[in-house]
Amino acid sequence: KPLKFELSLVIHLVTMGLVIGAIAPRLQSGWLVRTLALVTAFSALGEVLYIVLQAARGRASHFNSETPVEIAMYSLMGVGAVLLVVCAFVLGFVVARSPRDGLGQGAKLGVVLGLTVGASLTLVIAGLMSSGVVDGPGHWIGGARSDAQSLPLVGWSTTGGDLRVPHFFATHLMQVLPLLGLAADKMAPEAAKILVYVGAVVGFAIVAATFTQALMGWPLLPL
Repeated sequence: KPLKFELSLVIHLVTMGLVIGAIAPRLQSGWLVRTLALVTAFSALGEVLYIVLQAARGRASHFNSETPVEIAMYSLMGVGAVLLVVCAFVLGFVVARSPRDGLGQGAKLGVVLGLTVGASLTLVIAGLMSSGVVDGPGHWIGGARSDAQSLPLVGWSTTGGDLRVPHFFATHLMQVLPLLGLAADKMAPEAAKILVYVGAVVGFAIVAATFTQALMGWPLLPL
């Protein structure tokens, strides 16, 4: 688990750094962008430190309500995760209002849609997992409530539904759509915005399909 989260957060932090570079220079060093960057960095650091600590102790970091301290720390992790996503959402709006000169239309739209839509879908799915309204707290729906039988690397369930699947696709819309916009600006600038809109629709459809599949208790790849 620590390795997966560390890799995911590195990708997220690199994305946020590149997004800040897409903002007008006069705002890059302003209080809002600096605050968003600092909150993102400290939230990511806190998440990783606690996950690594719990892994070293042989204890679960997520959905752990066995001790008062772990209940409190899991709640703090939830706050940190929300801050990470909200900061990305706000940065998307900053790019929409104040992009740097020369930023392509595809890249701008990719950043705006990727960060706002991706962040919104991530919050919805993560909130559903933590609330426990579907089959109790956690990401498993039906099947074994264990990662013992799971897909390599990602750890998704092979015996039942797993909300981590749509969560993964929702979160990584924040990288896929900006990259699609950049590529479209280079290869087909006249159709860049259309390509990004199509990518956003396809991405949303994948999230919706895997979300529905998980709710029905079906694994992405049964083994």
